[in-house]
Parts: sequence; C-alpha cells; structure tokens
Amino acid sequence: MKKQMIYASAVLLCSVAMLFTSCSQEDNAGEPVEASKYVTVADFEDVDVTLNDKGFWNGERKGEPTIGDWGEENYECTAISGLVTTHVTYSYMMGMDWYQGIALSNSTETELKGLDSQYNNIVGGGADGSKNYAVVYGSGSTIDINAVGGAEVSSICIANSSYTMQSVLVGDGYSDKFANAGDHIYVNIEATKADGTTATKTVKLAEYTTELNYLKGWEKVDLTELGKNVTKLSFTFDAHNYGVPTYVCVDNIVITEYR
Repeated sequence: MKKQMIYASAVLLCSVAMLFTSCSQEDNAGEPVEASKYVTVADFEDVDVTLNDKGFWNGERKGEPTIGDWGEENYECTAISGLVTTHVTYSYMMGMDWYQGIALSNSTETELKGLDSQYNNIVGGGADGSKNYAVVYGSGSTIDINAVGGAEVSSICIANSSYTMQSVLVGDGYSDKFANAGDHIYVNIEATKADGTTATKTVKLAEYTTELNYLKGWEKVDLTELGKNVTKLSFTFDAHNYGVPTYVCVDNIVITEYR
C-alpha cells in the first residue's frame, strides 16, 4: 500500500480596515474549517493472502462452506490491501473449482487463450509496472472501503481482461467478435455511501460503433463524482450479448479521507 498524507487547514485573514477589506464575524459565520486530508493507495502489493504457483488467488477452502444447488462447497473469502477488502466466493466440487467475485493475480501473460487466460490482462502486469492486480468477475462483485464513516474513492485504474478480449477481438463459442454497431461491454462502478445513497460511474471497456474501440492499457478513471463517505464499491456489467465474459482488471485504488 502506498501512503501519502497531506495536511491542510483553513486560515482566516482579518486586517486593518484602511489597508484591506474587513473580515467581520458575520462574514465568516458558519464557514467550516477545512479538514485534514489523508490519501492512501490500495495497490494489492501488500495483500494478506498468498498467490499460488500459477500466479493467482481466487479464494480457498477455509472455514465452513455453504452447499450450493449442485452440491458444491461455497467458501466466502476476503483479501485486504490497505483500506480495501475484496470479496470472492470460491466453489469446489469433485476436484473442480471456480470463483465469482474478485480474484488477485500477478500474471504477465497477455495471450488470448479463452478461459485459461481469465486471470490475465492485455497489458501484462499491474498498473504503473506493479506486480499484483485484482480481477473482477461477474456482476455483484464488491470492494469494502474500510475508513471510519467512509471516504472519497478518488480514482481507480482499469484494464481489460484477456478472457474478455478473446470474445471482443476473435469471438468464441459463446459470442461472435465485436463487428456490428451496438456490440459493447461496459462496467458500472456503483458507490454506496454511509447514508445509504448510491452513485454510479460507467466505464466503456469495448464497443463497436463504426469501428472497434477498446481500452488497450491501464486507464486511470476519476471517481470523485461518486462523492465522499463511500463505504463500498459494487461492479456490474452491461454487454449486448450474455456470452461476453464479464471480467475487468483493477488496480491502484486511491482513497482520500477527510478528518
């Protein structure tokens, strides 16, 4: 976790009337003193879980599972980096496993290999050349913001998953490649605030209008419009075809606290 602290305080200037405009008590009545500002970055380099020898972590068989509709064991797992907690459901049955939620990866592979590339992105590695990053899979994935009373999520870095881009660029057995106007996949980032209100930012991952456009690298997305006192981020996906893999990679979540 990268950390930076910025201290600021309001200064009230009142001077002699003949030299400067007067600053009366009434003029400043009700003006708040600016709080100190603390900025931290959740970059997933300090996560409290261990990635496997294949370069990813998608949960583990730990604790008491719930039993799913097919008899699978479902384990609710979390990982912490700085002020964020990510959530993932790890499922296991008869030697097979899968996940939904947020996995972690340090893979630098960029090849489009279908499901085998679900823990990869098309850049190769994390934002700004870092090792670790998070892989969001499926609508309903969440990240908690562990600041008292919430905080402003100032920005987040986003990159396309290799598995998603397999569908976008080449197509697969579930979806044709993007070649027609209206073909698209977007990710919606919804912020839940301490008072229960929400706000949403939509990011276009790939779309075809008169030509194909898609995120080719890590993009820093400004989230300040979502407001302060954010306690949770939720991810949902919007695609023209249910066969498009709903994945996105995220990194370097900048959190600003006002105290």
